[in-house]
Amino acid sequence: MRSILSSRNISITLRTRLLQCYIWPIVLYECEAWTIKEDLRKRIEAFEMWTYRRMLSISWTQRRYDILQLIMMGQIAGKRGVGRGKKSWLRNIRQWTGVTSAAKLFHLARERDKYSALMSNLQ
Repeated sequence: MRSILSSRNISITLRTRLLQCYIWPIVLYECEAWTIKEDLRKRIEAFEMWTYRRMLSISWTQRRYDILQLIMMGQIAGKRGVGRGKKSWLRNIRQWTGVTSAAKLFHLARERDKYSALMSNLQ
């Protein structure tokens, strides 16, 4: 499980789901019967921080509490993987037609004659 949780090939959201699905039920087994005092609460929080640090390969000497807190609250979903960036549909059409702005493209779309002439030159 350690290799899966620390793998960079799997997104952070999937790794946190795996952590919540497989690890936390084992850690908190029969916690309804526990008397949770301050000491036990701190230990549980320390274990949670330890698991997130292991997942993100952050050393305990690095002071990265802000990122860990955001991940624990579920506000950081993860980063895009390595590779080509996303392309938008509008950007592709602007590139294919040679029209630089979206406003000009929308204006051309309102005039059927100019738009059909522009589209016929693409094929």
